[in-house]
Amino acid sequence: QRYKDSLESRVQKEVQKNLEKDKMLMVQSRLAAMGEMISAIAHQWRQPLNALALNIQYLEEDFEEGSIDREFIDNFTQTNMQLISYMSQTIDDFRNFFRIDKAKERFKVKEKSIQIAKILDTQLSSHHIRLEFEGEEFEILGHASEFQQVIINILNNAKDALIERKIPSGVIRLSFRREGESGIIKICDNAGGIPEEIIDRIFDPYFTTKGPERGTGLGLYMSRLIIHESLKGTLTGKNSDEGACFHICIRSSYAV
Repeated sequence: QRYKDSLESRVQKEVQKNLEKDKMLMVQSRLAAMGEMISAIAHQWRQPLNALALNIQYLEEDFEEGSIDREFIDNFTQTNMQLISYMSQTIDDFRNFFRIDKAKERFKVKEKSIQIAKILDTQLSSHHIRLEFEGEEFEILGHASEFQQVIINILNNAKDALIERKIPSGVIRLSFRREGESGIIKICDNAGGIPEEIIDRIFDPYFTTKGPERGTGLGLYMSRLIIHESLKGTLTGKNSDEGACFHICIRSSYAV
């Protein structure tokens, strides 16, 4: 009996140690994602900031030329308020991404994927990378911010592969479908695929091919943990004819 109690105690300690390790890795992963998001925000803001600066810079010229009348003021106000509104929306998207959801809720997966993809849009288009969305909308039960972290991790990996391999017309395609009572999300790129010698290790913690200055090696590990533990689903990665494909399957009890 004493040996049994000792064994159970050791098992409990190991389980607790693993839980604490996963919590620590989650924090590290969120910090890495925050860095990616700040970089994306900077790209998103650069263009409207330049436009605002030019509009203000030319205002004096327009005044000296006598171009300013009621119609000019109305157009000037509307144009610049649209730019400011766009920048404000970017901040809201950023804030929602890092919101800690207290309770699970139903959310639309395609809608949440498009929201998070918008933050990367300027970064992607500057490298001639196109995002495509296809398929039907469906809802799942979970934490939307965690789900979005998974999406941005996979999108960033695809983006980095397309840039590194200098693919001239990069495409990242997100497709959504119902299969029976489950929901399937597929994210594929045309970057040539994952090298066969490392494909079995891509979900290992701290495994990265980007170098320490560009990657923590936690993105895909935490993505799989979120899908498996929080959404009770599966996340797998394999190669297609064109590039890498990641499949997320949310089982029937969680897809609604």
